[in-house]
Amino acid sequence: MSGGPPRRGGVGRTHHIRPPTAPSAAPPSAAPPGAVAVPHQAQPSSIVQPVHPVARPTYQEARPHHSPASSGGTGEKSPSPTSSDRLGRDGRRRDRINRRDPPSPPVLSSAPRDLTTSPIMTRVPAPGMREAMPPIGTLSLVSPAARCISDEEMSTRPVKFHQRKTGSQGQAVKVIANYVEIHSNWDAFVALFDVQFQPDEPNRKLRREFVEQLLRRENIVAPSFVYNGRNMIFMRVAAAALLQRATHQMTFARGGEAQGVTCLITLARMVKSGEPEIDQFLNNMKNHWLQDILQLAMLGRSHYDPSAVIKVLEGNARIHLWPGFETSFANYDGGKLFNVDARFKVIRDTTMAMEIQEQIRQALRNRMNQQEAQYAAAEAMVGIIVITKYSDKPRTYRVMGLDFTKNVEYKFLKGTQETTLRAYFQTKYGITIKDASQPLILAEETGQARFKVPGQDRKLYLVPELCHPTGLTDEMRANFRLMKTMAEHTLQPPENRRVKTEDFMAKLLSHPDVEKFTDSWQLGFANDLMTVNARQMQPVALQQGYKKFSYQLPRADWGMDLRSGKFHVEFRNPQGIFFAYPADAGRLAYQFLEEMKLVGRPMGWNPPETERYEYDNDRNIVSEIRKRCHERISLVIVMLQTKHKGRYDEIKYLLCKELPVLSQCVVRKTLENQKNLKTVATKIAMQIGCKLGGAPWALDVSRFNQRANIMFLGVDTFHDSGAKGGTRAAVAVVGTMDTASTMYVSRAFFQNARQEIGDQLANCVGYMLEEYKATSKEKRYPDTVIFYRDGVGAGQLKAVCDNEVCAIEQAIKAKSATTLMAFVVVTKRHNTR
Repeated sequence: MSGGPPRRGGVGRTHHIRPPTAPSAAPPSAAPPGAVAVPHQAQPSSIVQPVHPVARPTYQEARPHHSPASSGGTGEKSPSPTSSDRLGRDGRRRDRINRRDPPSPPVLSSAPRDLTTSPIMTRVPAPGMREAMPPIGTLSLVSPAARCISDEEMSTRPVKFHQRKTGSQGQAVKVIANYVEIHSNWDAFVALFDVQFQPDEPNRKLRREFVEQLLRRENIVAPSFVYNGRNMIFMRVAAAALLQRATHQMTFARGGEAQGVTCLITLARMVKSGEPEIDQFLNNMKNHWLQDILQLAMLGRSHYDPSAVIKVLEGNARIHLWPGFETSFANYDGGKLFNVDARFKVIRDTTMAMEIQEQIRQALRNRMNQQEAQYAAAEAMVGIIVITKYSDKPRTYRVMGLDFTKNVEYKFLKGTQETTLRAYFQTKYGITIKDASQPLILAEETGQARFKVPGQDRKLYLVPELCHPTGLTDEMRANFRLMKTMAEHTLQPPENRRVKTEDFMAKLLSHPDVEKFTDSWQLGFANDLMTVNARQMQPVALQQGYKKFSYQLPRADWGMDLRSGKFHVEFRNPQGIFFAYPADAGRLAYQFLEEMKLVGRPMGWNPPETERYEYDNDRNIVSEIRKRCHERISLVIVMLQTKHKGRYDEIKYLLCKELPVLSQCVVRKTLENQKNLKTVATKIAMQIGCKLGGAPWALDVSRFNQRANIMFLGVDTFHDSGAKGGTRAAVAVVGTMDTASTMYVSRAFFQNARQEIGDQLANCVGYMLEEYKATSKEKRYPDTVIFYRDGVGAGQLKAVCDNEVCAIEQAIKAKSATTLMAFVVVTKRHNTR
């Protein structure tokens, strides 16, 4: 399992234009030198934004963007850990392991002080549950005394198992993983210092310069320390011993201001072995290696090399691939490991200005007026991730809307003088903007950059001509030749991935500046990638009626076996069907319905005559469904013209909440491929059959289940990143109501935003147990409950054990004293290969 502290943000000096929080000018401490505050104005109502809930915040005046925000690194922390490998000076392999026994840590030559507690880390009392199921939206608390998981039991290799953690089933194999061991003496390894600026300095580059000058005054220079760019300094114990005081400060001039900025560093404590601050230190140091020494571009959690771009040209599609790696340190059963996983950034060789113009032209060809065409273009652009390359570091942004009331002649204050965006880019970057009439893009910074400065609006303006869209369009994914050419670079066989990982490690660790850090901190990396003992399990058998079958391991596909079989649990055919499709797709709709009858008849599909509706504009679908659906309609099928999330959300909102009717949506392009029509119809028929109460197959878990009744539970959380302020998050719990996993019950509730751990899980589990008892033939609780928990980071495991596991266990014991529970934390976002 991987996880760890939050990642840090980008580096390098950048500039932006920032709106003040009030009509008056921003205070001097709110902007770095060269940044200009935009006077606060009312946001024009003509900014084109979609009506669906993808991104509809009420915007204040956004700041014109001429380069990424200079405070882009104000909230950076080290990236989430995983692990990696080490090779040598010769560029390929090391004949030795850079492994030394570090000397005993020197004694700090300072006055006695308490270093056992940290002013940064605090423990919060554990919440829990109530006896009865509270109303949805309320919170329940449990006493901290309910803690039932010890620190030893939290370990993935508890001592009571005598260090044995092996299985018995399946075939034993040895595999190579993309991890490399790292060795050092982690005891008394790092001294942690707290950093404060008075007043606050938002510019990350200036903060770094101030810290380096202050430490240089004390004769401490890199690589003896690592600054995380925000509020922590990790320093070698030997270097910390040179400091004669616990607190040091220095005042620096800033932009000619008389007040200046005071930098204050205070020794917080010694970091002990196994504490998460060691992983933070290693990941901050690794980011410094990759960004400042190797000059790689950090986008999200990965680092890319724009100089090694791979150009893919296939027909009209032009794609640029930036090769890179996602790397991180973390603590595992094998010790401290370094993970390296190959990544590719997909950038389209076009600009957003060209994309907007094409969308408007397409809308005008569909007989829309100019205003409708602009609205359609804005809807198509929302959610696209764009990249800018003109500043010192590439940055990515998420498109929130288009503002057709502004263009590159938009004026703003830079310092005390007024200038335009066109003039600014010409002066600052030497870029001549060609199209003066192009609208401006309203966007927000992606990733953790949105949360770096509390209370600061991260919305900004981008010039479409200077932005490049990332990712693939549906047309590109349908281009077989393009996808095949891209796969030659991105889908590499294991041996090629191993060689590229080793080459990357050799390039990294053989760099002289990186070697200064590894030598100074006594860090040693193993020569080879880690070898792991593994087991290849036999597939789980499936059951369809009286027929049992399995799937082929290489493909893990059992669709062919189900195509000619009847549902394991029969479904009830709908009383009436309403089918809406585009007016020019009548023949395709007829073929789809006939294919559904053909493949669905063996499954038990025997539908009545279908009521059809041809629509000219998909904006009228919702209103027409509302008018035409009557009591006899129990299934609505909609063929969507395009893969438009907003339209899909509107239809599902209507048919799930306002007019509860079973529904199935399918995109037109999915049905137009005649070769795959039978396969698509089969999968849609299975989905509809499940929605009508049937079960296409059942799991045969008899070889795993040594107790009679088993219940599976799963939970996940959802955060609406587009909601203004992120007011709350949704938590959903789903559970099986039989051992064969063919019947399910779900429950959902809301909680505070940015809170990954649900407070009502214990109450939901009690509700699920009662439903299981009511559904089972024996009218009793399950013998075993297996709980799968998603949405939990490594830093939250302790809280999950203290709060959720104990509360859920108490809820189960309150219902049935003989029911056993297994709690599994699922981590999908890992990079183990």
